[in-house]
Amino acid sequence: MKKGDLAFFYHSSCKVPAIVGTMEIVQEHSPDLTAQDPKAAYHDPKDTDPSNPRWSVVHVVFKEKFAKPLTLHEMKELQREGCKEIQGLQLLTQSRLSVSKVSAKEWEFLNEVIMDGVAVEKEGEGGMLLA
Repeated sequence: MKKGDLAFFYHSSCKVPAIVGTMEIVQEHSPDLTAQDPKAAYHDPKDTDPSNPRWSVVHVVFKEKFAKPLTLHEMKELQREGCKEIQGLQLLTQSRLSVSKVSAKEWEFLNEVIMDGVAVEKEGEGGMLLA
């Protein structure tokens, strides 16, 4: 991740994992010194060498919250239907990663799906339909 890059904000480890918005990288990774602070919530007792920290943090700024999130279930369904644009999406192929790459093609496609999902109402019913 480089300064100026855009990224999806993804909710994981929750009832309905989903892409919920976007953010911008405003500073590349730097040491996460809270890992070495015994009073911090995320203190890591094994992280003891200030000259060689085990953890880093990427600095981001909020850009946009989507009106309707794109759920992991919906992305997997698109993949099952043979959607070529996301067949290699790391989120779907290596789901245990905390940070995963999104190619320019995947980014564009997912944004189109998200925007279409916000704009297209399912006929005869309330709610939205991903097109």
